[in-house]
Amino acid sequence: MIDIKISRHNNTITFCAIGHAEHAPYGADIVCAGVSSLVLGLSSALGKKYSHSEISSGRAVIRTRDTREARCYFRFAQKALELICTAYPENVRMSANLS
Repeated sequence: MIDIKISRHNNTITFCAIGHAEHAPYGADIVCAGVSSLVLGLSSALGKKYSHSEISSGRAVIRTRDTREARCYFRFAQKALELICTAYPENVRMSANLS
């Protein structure tokens, strides 16, 4: 199970994903590939100027300054991840508080 939490607090937005989807064997897991693609895309879109990313197997943490642009990127990732959560509820769950 991949647990994802997106939160906004004290002028910072944080994304944290921990775990493995375990939908299929390693290297063939489409759920993991989908989540990983969104995480890497979010990290790349935010860049390094105002954000910090720590991404490794089974763990991703992205922190950035709360700006209008950053909120747009996070909301996009949230909406895309909601689709994955709906399609694969036994493999991914998410809580998000961007308000």
